[in-house]
Amino acid sequence: MTTIRFQHAIVIGGGIAGLLAARALANSCEGITIIERDTYPDAPTFRAGTPQARHVHAFPLRGQQILEAFFPSFGESLLKAGARMHDYASQGLYFYGSRCPQIAPGLLGWSASRMLVEWQVRQEMQKFSHVQWVQQCNVRGLLYENHAVRGVKYQKQGTLENPIDILEGDLVIDASGSSSEAPIWLEKIGYQPPRETIVNPFIGYATRVYTCPEEEVYRTWWSGLAIQGTGQNRRAGALMEIEGGRWMVLLAGSGMDYPPNDPEAYLAFAQSLPEPALYESIKNATPLSPVYGYRPIGNRFRHYEQMDMPRGFIIVGDAACTFNPIYGQGITVAALEAQALERCLHTWHRKKDPFSHFQRHIARLLASPWMLAITADSTQEDRKTLREQLANWYLVGHVIPAIPKDPKVERIFLEILHMLKTPNALLHPAMFVRVLIQSRKKN
Repeated sequence: MTTIRFQHAIVIGGGIAGLLAARALANSCEGITIIERDTYPDAPTFRAGTPQARHVHAFPLRGQQILEAFFPSFGESLLKAGARMHDYASQGLYFYGSRCPQIAPGLLGWSASRMLVEWQVRQEMQKFSHVQWVQQCNVRGLLYENHAVRGVKYQKQGTLENPIDILEGDLVIDASGSSSEAPIWLEKIGYQPPRETIVNPFIGYATRVYTCPEEEVYRTWWSGLAIQGTGQNRRAGALMEIEGGRWMVLLAGSGMDYPPNDPEAYLAFAQSLPEPALYESIKNATPLSPVYGYRPIGNRFRHYEQMDMPRGFIIVGDAACTFNPIYGQGITVAALEAQALERCLHTWHRKKDPFSHFQRHIARLLASPWMLAITADSTQEDRKTLREQLANWYLVGHVIPAIPKDPKVERIFLEILHMLKTPNALLHPAMFVRVLIQSRKKN
């Protein structure tokens, strides 16, 4: 029998992080209200509140497993909607300084657009009758009394003259994404804003959707590719097959070397990548969309775990920690946080300060993906600790050069990217020696 921990929970933000947080609470709350600033579309299409949704989203297998655990037959529903099955080992072409060898199958999952995945999560959440939805509203602040958050103040969009409404709850979760105003809300009720760590590689993206060519000349052993620029050529690219028999193609450049939105210049940028497979695939393909640009904020960690949080308030997803999207970690991290929330609820009543405890718990959960992201993105000035310097020496200086030379190193690295293993797998003595030996071999 499920124990009810909260009478009414409020989730700020109805994207994937907010929806999964609501799912984690579904068996522990009498009522849940999701406040979303957008109007949800009636189909799996773009909405303004998720500008990143137009771009390639890798969905690490650990995140896929959690979605299946939260929503049985989730993957089956995606496949019925047109998502593609993809073996991220044997059907992925990877480039890390040079082309990686094809490896044995065993990392099977689905491949779909972010828009379809969020749509399917929303369909699953609408099956819970005690979950209510408030759309086209902005949260303006927190209700606060007796050292506890008791709800939110929110306003219908349209005009600043619209009245401020009150919604009471005994738990408020901020899942409003990278534009979260939680630091402002906390400051207004007497709390210091959290310390922030920012590592910004000044990266930009440009994405276009194509029809998958049918001609035999385009048939290859791979159905997805990822090109990671190294050395002098830091340009990157990715191609993934998504629903509707389409290719979603992303180009990226760091250090303000932003890919263009002009179609001809876009193809020229693709041709400049250090691996020609992406350009050769799309040069004669039929475009189905304009070129969409996006310039994210990079990596930002708001250290709520270092604060004494007000009772009744926690923060998840990009509102707490934003990753450079090129590593595809954000949605899986949100899923891991939701899973952690569901587990923490079982011991919630035993904690003296469960809200601060939860922020510390997810900070530990974030440690590995954060280190993996900033190790590749940081400059020498960013690497302030010995641990960060050693991580850069090993990952960038040795692991990356070893990947295309050794299928075993490639396999372990892919399992780490899919969060099936932690980066510690690369520190096993046998693997450590292997990496050092392989990285020194000439191509």
